[in-house]
Amino acid sequence: MSAARATKTTLVFGLAAVQVGLYKTAVEQKPPPWDYDEPEPERVEPEPFAPPAAGDPLAAVPDPEPEPAEPEKSERRRGRVLADGRFVDLEDGLKDIEATTKLEEMRVADFIRTEEVRRDRIIGSYYIAPAGDGAGQALVLLHEAMRNTKRAAVVKLSKRTKQTLGVLVPDSDSKSLLLLELAWADDVRARPESLASLETIPAVDWQVEVAEDLVKAMSSTRSASLEVQVDDARALRAELLRNAEAGVEFAAPAKREPDVGGDVVSLMQRGLKDRDALKEAAA
Repeated sequence: MSAARATKTTLVFGLAAVQVGLYKTAVEQKPPPWDYDEPEPERVEPEPFAPPAAGDPLAAVPDPEPEPAEPEKSERRRGRVLADGRFVDLEDGLKDIEATTKLEEMRVADFIRTEEVRRDRIIGSYYIAPAGDGAGQALVLLHEAMRNTKRAAVVKLSKRTKQTLGVLVPDSDSKSLLLLELAWADDVRARPESLASLETIPAVDWQVEVAEDLVKAMSSTRSASLEVQVDDARALRAELLRNAEAGVEFAAPAKREPDVGGDVVSLMQRGLKDRDALKEAAA
């Protein structure tokens, strides 16, 4: 597996800003690039031309050019070209594997405690809605039982043409379940080596208290935060369109460049003293 690439960005919290690297927690393993054995299509020879008999009234009418026959399409066979140049045909075996592993169901393998679901393995999420008799009751009963026991259901299912691992978890906002698609254990990347440096940095009590005060000062609720956050570029594009329709000139706001570096603890303390600056920095 190739080495993970980091996406560099700046983490801004309050008046402090630090640069960090973002790493993908999982990479999707694609099927190997199969070789194909594609024989040449069979050439269809046109019928030989027979001149019209003498006195035939159609003799003066030239025959149209015959339409070329469509060559028969040959089935592409998957396999592998060996080092000695031989092609090993694996098409039938691959089809059998695909038929065996393509599940027409979502089967619960077992239940684990919800805190055991590793968030770094989540790669997608889905609503689960009833679509048949008895499904609604089953979902409600599973939801209540899993919520009361603090359990998640481990499942395997097929997504498009591949098998997928997932967990079902109770949705806190309804009596439904959510499917969280997970990366297979074999696909999870190792943590970047730079994380090891965090173990050498001491967490001094009074500095932790400053960080806690900052977290409390910047705390909100889901309805006042997650539900109202918008994509800045999307909002500006909508404003650009409105201005264009109204014949008003549009001016994009200046890009803010965070001042990276400095004493993080003192910057957090400054933010706690100047709440207006703290609010502006978070906007």
